[in-house]
Order: sequence, then structure tokens, then C-alpha cells
Amino acid sequence: MANRFMKLTSGYLKLFILCSFIFITGYVFLFIVLGHYVFLKNDILHKSDQQMIQDFLKNENKFYNLLNMVSHDEGLNRVDDNWYDPENLDSINISKERIELYRQLFKELGIPRGFYRYSNGDVEFISSSQGVAVSGSSKSFIWHQKKPSHLVESIDLDEKYINYPVYRHIKDHWYIMFDAD
Repeated sequence: MANRFMKLTSGYLKLFILCSFIFITGYVFLFIVLGHYVFLKNDILHKSDQQMIQDFLKNENKFYNLLNMVSHDEGLNRVDDNWYDPENLDSINISKERIELYRQLFKELGIPRGFYRYSNGDVEFISSSQGVAVSGSSKSFIWHQKKPSHLVESIDLDEKYINYPVYRHIKDHWYIMFDAD
């Protein structure tokens, strides 16, 4: 009787271990799939340097108009596709209609992640971003008051740059910027 009980218990133990393994494996798989969806669903692939240069030259006047808007709207530091800084637009006398105008221009210019105004007056227009905040990359148009350091002939080359961000000159004060963490 004891031997039969041991065989029965051993069988249940094996079944329990197998079910636990399947259950844990399923959760790990689900975590990976959902994590990929949640964290990477908003990734926007980086355009080539040449495509970005063509887009800029084709829409140069619109880029200057957008730069003038940003310069005029003091206190507005960032506008993205679904948020802006500061959160309280009334504190800087900016209307929600103005934010929608920005977003319409972002769509027309292929810069879906909007703009970021640096404290020194430089303005970044974010064309693409990949990854998450702590580990990712972005490729942008940027208007620099001064010539930036880390100029490269091509961002598209398969090189790993030691210092980020790197810049490629387009025209006048305009550059393509690639940044990575």
C-alpha cells in the first residue's frame, strides 16, 4: 500500500512540476510579448540622412515658419504628439488651438515627436525615436545657433560613435542629429 501511495504521489509531483513549468513559461512569453508591445509600439524607424535632407530642402520654408513659431512662443518647451510642457498652457498664454497647429505642422513635416527647445535657444524637431527612455535612440532636425561638435559626414554609416549626439550639416544653422543612450 505504501509503495502504491509513493508511486501515486511521485506521479502527481511530476505532473505538478510539468504544469508549473508550462505555467511559468507561458507567463514569461506573455511578459516578453506584452513588454515588446507596450515599450516598442511607438517606435518610429529612422529615415536615412539623404531622405531627411530631401524632406528638409523640400519643406525649408515650413521648417523656418515652425522655428519662428517656437521662438515666438516663449515658455513652451516641448510639444509632442500627445503631451506638452508646461502642462498649464494658460500660464504662458498659449491656446490648445496653437498646440493643434503645431501638431498639424509636425504631420506635414514628418516630425511626429514634435519639438524640444533647449535652454540655450537651440530647437530640436524630432523625426524618429526607438526604444525606451533609458535605452534608445532618436534622429532629429536641429537648429543650432553655433556649429556643434561631433560633426560627421554620414550618420547612416554602420559605425558606433563614442560620443553622442552626432550631427550632420544640412544648411546654414540646420543639422541632422542622432542621439543614443
